[in-house]
Amino acid sequence: MTDVLIGLMNASRRVQRLTALAMLGFWFFLAIWLVTLAIVHLREQANEIDEKRLELGRLNALLEKKPADAESASLPPRTDLYLDGETMPVTKARLQQRISDLSAQTGVVVASINNVPDASPDAVPLIGVVADIQGSLNAIHDVIRQVETSKPPLLVRKALIRMTTPVQEGQLRAPLQLAVTLEIYGSADPALIAPAKATPLR
Repeated sequence: MTDVLIGLMNASRRVQRLTALAMLGFWFFLAIWLVTLAIVHLREQANEIDEKRLELGRLNALLEKKPADAESASLPPRTDLYLDGETMPVTKARLQQRISDLSAQTGVVVASINNVPDASPDAVPLIGVVADIQGSLNAIHDVIRQVETSKPPLLVRKALIRMTTPVQEGQLRAPLQLAVTLEIYGSADPALIAPAKATPLR
C-alpha cells in the first residue's frame, strides 16, 4: 500500500488526476449502491407490514362474521349454572333434598338442615343451607367432595368440624367420628330472587 502511494506521488499530474477521478467515481457509485440497497430493504419491510395488516384485517373480518349465537353456544347451559326449581321455595327445598341425597350416598347422617338468608355478592344471587352432619372421617371427606364437584355447582362457604369420638388417656376409644356444620351455597335463577331482599355474603 505504501509503494502504491509513493508511486502516485511520483507520477505525473495527469495520472494523479485520473486516479483521483477514478476514486471519486468509485465512492460515488458505492454510495448510490448503498442507498439503493437501503431503499430496497425499506420497501421489503413496508410490503411485509402491508401483508401482515391485510392478514389482520381478514382475521378481524372473520371474527366479525362469527354468529352471535356461537358465543352463547360456547357458554355452559343454563341448567348447569342454576339450582333446579320453578320458584324460590321449590329451589330451596330441592337444595335441601340434594344435600340429603348426597349425604345418604356417602353414609353420612344428616342431623339437621336449614335455610340461610339469601345472599348476592357481586350481584350474583345465591341461596344456601346450613347442614349438621355426622360420620366417619372418610365419609365426611367424601360428602364434601361430592358437594363441591356436583352439578349445578355448589360452594362450601364455611365448615365447623368437631370430633365426637371419646378419648381416654390420650387414646381414641372407638373409630374416629366427626360432627360437621357446613354452610353451602348455590346460584339461583336471577328471575326467582328478589334483589331487594338479598344481602351481601359475609
